Amino acid sequence: MSSAAESLYSEVRLLDARDFPSVDALRITAEASPSPSLLLVDAIDLNEVLLWLDDKDDVCLRDSPDELIAYRSKCLRLGMEKMLDPLTLVLSRQRLDQSLCRTTLDANSDQPVSLILCDLDHFKSINDQFGHHAGDEILRLVATILKQHCDHSASIGRVGGEEFAVICYRDGGAAMMLADELRNRVNSCQTDEGVSVTISVGIATAQQSIDGHKLMQCADQALYAAKANGRDCSVSYHDLEARSREAGHDVDVVGLENQARVLADRVASFITMRSRKLLSTARQEADVDGLTKFFNRRYLDRRLADDFANRNECPLTVAFLDLDHFGRVNKEHGWPTGDKLLVEVCDTIRKHMRPTDWVGRYGGEEFCLVMPNTMRAEARSMLSRVREAVETTEFNSVQSVLVPMTLSIGAATAHAGDSRYADLLDRASGQALIAKRSGRNQLCFVE
Repeated sequence: MSSAAESLYSEVRLLDARDFPSVDALRITAEASPSPSLLLVDAIDLNEVLLWLDDKDDVCLRDSPDELIAYRSKCLRLGMEKMLDPLTLVLSRQRLDQSLCRTTLDANSDQPVSLILCDLDHFKSINDQFGHHAGDEILRLVATILKQHCDHSASIGRVGGEEFAVICYRDGGAAMMLADELRNRVNSCQTDEGVSVTISVGIATAQQSIDGHKLMQCADQALYAAKANGRDCSVSYHDLEARSREAGHDVDVVGLENQARVLADRVASFITMRSRKLLSTARQEADVDGLTKFFNRRYLDRRLADDFANRNECPLTVAFLDLDHFGRVNKEHGWPTGDKLLVEVCDTIRKHMRPTDWVGRYGGEEFCLVMPNTMRAEARSMLSRVREAVETTEFNSVQSVLVPMTLSIGAATAHAGDSRYADLLDRASGQALIAKRSGRNQLCFVE
């Protein structure tokens, strides 16, 4: 069993019937333990024990060989591991259903059984916004809260997705109090990344023997009512049934209406979220060059105009980067190699940029690197690193032939006399031309 599972379910307990005053006392101890138990009994008590033996436990005759007892203990440990949901380490759906069906058969007025269903609100938006790792962390956090604040007699399991269930020996009022406590505990917690969540809760209680699946349906109707009422609240099936009766409605019809309302809200949320994502993607595609993933010329002109107009007293430096002999590369090695090397050179430039810098593809093999709030000396140092990185990187054609690549760079810093960003671009472009004419693979800066 994994270490995490062992922290929740300790090693198999050996319960010897001789250590208990009666077989009934043995049963109470075994049922109260969340750990699997191997019961050692005399042959005369075996049939009685088999009548109430829990699925998580096993029984063996006291005079069995030690090897057999050790083997049965090992099987219990392996079986318990299979009973757990691997992510949250609460009971799996199959094990939860077994526990629910067994428990509800013994429900009575003296020992009522309540089922508490907890569903995380807007969980899909958490995965979409923060990633599935954040969603998994939230699920583990909620499972931990449920385990910490339910007593040992409760069975806690993951129904599926973002839904959990608690099976407990409580009447309706006590179950509602526990549900509200769990909801408040979840609301007050957040992950290390600051992600938080709320839960909606549905409660159903059985005071007589009932099919566990029927109790699950009742709790599910209550849960949908909580969702339809705005989420982050608790609703009991008993109260839902009473309100429906007072209003002259059938509780099953009300349940269907609540389900339809919740599903319609989910569909609307999905459409809205999907539309936002499509618009964001379309906007990004409209602003980004498809090959190099740098910004395109349209975005370059628009943003550079804004940066220039809003620079106030802050320095703004612009560099013009031109790949040397790129036409020869396409001619000698072909367009596929040209595209490949263009992408790899851009990746090299990107690695040596600062977070505040940005690049637009001016056209062909020409790029404009914009450095906000950057003085001439700092820009010169950064641009020199970029040029040297491209020069010293090994680039290969699609045929794995070494193709040297270099940059000619021209740069200029805006001054008080500039009235148009185009003037700044012209000066940087002119310096790049000087770098080309002076032998290429160099940086020229307006003095």
